[in-house]
Amino acid sequence: MLMDLLHVRNNRDGVRHVSVPGLMLMIVAAWVTGCSSPVTLPEVAQEANSSLEPFVLLPGDLLEVRFPRHADWNHETRIRADGLASFLACGERMASGSSPEALGQALSECYAQHLNNPAISVLVKELAERPVYVIGEVDDPGPVPVTGEQIPFLRALGLAGGPRKDTARLKTVLLVRHFRESDAVKSWIFDARHEYWGVGPALQLQPGDVVFIPNTIIDKVDIWVDQYIRRLVPLPTFSPLVGG
Repeated sequence: MLMDLLHVRNNRDGVRHVSVPGLMLMIVAAWVTGCSSPVTLPEVAQEANSSLEPFVLLPGDLLEVRFPRHADWNHETRIRADGLASFLACGERMASGSSPEALGQALSECYAQHLNNPAISVLVKELAERPVYVIGEVDDPGPVPVTGEQIPFLRALGLAGGPRKDTARLKTVLLVRHFRESDAVKSWIFDARHEYWGVGPALQLQPGDVVFIPNTIIDKVDIWVDQYIRRLVPLPTFSPLVGG
């Protein structure tokens, strides 16, 4: 089932989406350093939700720039793969990684040179793909689209077809999160059995999160790496890790 994730694809805007091996490397590193005693789903939700990163623009997003007092200046622009977008009279500007509000403020300074009190707003008209990845013992493993800033864990699990009834080990689910600003990775191993569903705050996933549903306790990581990764792809260097 992991073979379905081993590819790099480009959408119509040239935005590059990489799945495994990067995702699988994060998983292996997380298992090596992960928690020995899993916490429960409600407990991990409190900690993981507090680490959610704010929404930022990404390559592929289609933006609408509005001028309430100068409607003839309204225009749309799409963020390219290099993170730049082209704006009327202001040329190319780095848009990826900014919030719509921060970009709007920066553009207002530019347009103030052309218009009196431009008071512009930047709206996201169309979001680029922002998936989370649910892999392992689910019926439809792979990327799950995120249509907003986050998606609840249970909804993502459902969109991935749900856990396989006979093989999914929900007692030791792994969540791996990569942080854009620090380029660090944090992992949680948690008990997501049915008795914890709907208890306490919902665990929220952010784009890029990886959820792995195992079918057994992984106590021999070297064997697991050989079975699932070394036979498929060469292993590059791990990303920096923050403990689980």
